[in-house]
Amino acid sequence: MYKWMKTEKGMEQTYRYREFDIVVSALHATDTCSHVGGVTARRAYVANVTLKTRLIGGEWSTAFRVGPLPGRSATDLREVLAAGFAAATPVVDAVVNVMGDGVARKAA
Repeated sequence: MYKWMKTEKGMEQTYRYREFDIVVSALHATDTCSHVGGVTARRAYVANVTLKTRLIGGEWSTAFRVGPLPGRSATDLREVLAAGFAAATPVVDAVVNVMGDGVARKAA
């Protein structure tokens, strides 16, 4: 399950994966310029990723930033959001492997 939400800084997308909320938003990183056919400036983005889940002892969360995947555009919001989600799922898998698959479910 996921939902899109437009924010002032670009796009934000929320996913639910293995009892974790994955919130990926695009942060403005820099402007890129191209002189082919005239001067064109485009915004480049990085993905800000926040993972959250409820545990027996309370809420657990962490956050990190991700650049675009190799060969992908940092100016395409969809590519940046996809890179954030692609980076988040192995982190969730690693946390579940360490804490146990039932930990997040017991707290739900």
